[in-house]
Amino acid sequence: MLKAMQTRGIPYLDRLDTPQDLVEHLTMATKLFGNVFVEQAIAFSLAKLGKLEAARSKLESLKRTVKPTDPWHHVASTACQLVAAIDRGTTEALLEEWTNESLHNLRLDAVKAAPSARYTE
Repeated sequence: MLKAMQTRGIPYLDRLDTPQDLVEHLTMATKLFGNVFVEQAIAFSLAKLGKLEAARSKLESLKRTVKPTDPWHHVASTACQLVAAIDRGTTEALLEEWTNESLHNLRLDAVKAAPSARYTE
């Protein structure tokens, strides 16, 4: 999986310059409407853009949709964590923590997330 991410995932993501690009691509191009991982990526991207109410709406929908017996039940847990961060005003810090954790898990520690200010409108 690591090799696939490095050879296919990173080039794919490089074409998407901003979280807004990701939202638009996932919403229109993938035709994966209702896929919890797509909805999660859209919600996270909206939060990164500072569109917190739109992110909250997606996250609340995810919390209602995902059942404890689903193999992807952890999506509801992360949705709850991000909603709580939105309520506390710590959204950016949580997203940065998760980004750094993902980069580390993918052995891409040298990659640094772009500052969120780049993405504000």
